[in-house]
Amino acid sequence: MSNISETPFHSSLRDVGDSINKFAGSELIATGKLYASASLDDATDEDNELLRNEYKLKTMIDTHKSLDIGTNPTRTGNMQISKFMGITRCRVDLRSRTYYKNIMARLSMWTKCKIFFSMITLDSENPSIVAPVADSMWVHGPIGESLEVLDTGIEQICDLFKALLCRTSMYPVLVCGSKWMREQNLLTVLVLLVLRVPVEHISADFVSCVQNLQIDPSQFKSKAEAELVRAIVETKAQWVGAIKNHLDEKYGGVDEYFTRGGVTLQEMDSFREALQAPGLKIELDVKNRHKTADDLQ
Repeated sequence: MSNISETPFHSSLRDVGDSINKFAGSELIATGKLYASASLDDATDEDNELLRNEYKLKTMIDTHKSLDIGTNPTRTGNMQISKFMGITRCRVDLRSRTYYKNIMARLSMWTKCKIFFSMITLDSENPSIVAPVADSMWVHGPIGESLEVLDTGIEQICDLFKALLCRTSMYPVLVCGSKWMREQNLLTVLVLLVLRVPVEHISADFVSCVQNLQIDPSQFKSKAEAELVRAIVETKAQWVGAIKNHLDEKYGGVDEYFTRGGVTLQEMDSFREALQAPGLKIELDVKNRHKTADDLQ
């Protein structure tokens, strides 16, 4: 058997709880519950066997359509969910119709006409179409693009939490997606903010994830996409803080973001129950009791 730690997929795989706890120097998140990785396209048979038998995954969430979900998935909004070999498999597009409408609004009329004819001729991969669409998607840079996904995709993100992430029976969970890990990192940051993990530890985890990205221009559909990934690396230290500040300023905090998207307080409690380490639960309970006592005085 080959050394599985050297496969491209496994080198991108991380136990989010273990990573956060190392940066924090204390046990904040339960380990062996939440994993994040790049594309499953790079997973070998040995990788897949490891996920099933060693990591004991119960749920796989894919943000990039590389996950095999069978021929008859259940469709819920932007999610397609099925069960195969005992694992719940979910494909989800965090980009809503509003997101795509915003992209179309930024395109020239000539490009829109070419897109229309490409749908008729089944030529949607034509570089003359792909490049301007990609340019329109990444025009605001990695931080602006992430905030646009966050704002326009609140329904998709909250539906995903309600359907899977807020259910303790769904864990352990793997969140995977593109090799550049934009969407899975956005979901991971939201998870960690809900769990009250300090921003500096979330940022350290994110930086460690993206700092080794290899930027080869030939791998991208447009110059703008290559520049976006390069910008992700360059702005890695600011990205998490920008997400947190945006949630605070626009929604009043991450909890209010999820409340606005329809996630109940009971579901949020169930989510925290699944992922918070026992020590952090006790610490937060003590803080809440002290806060309640202070409020009563």
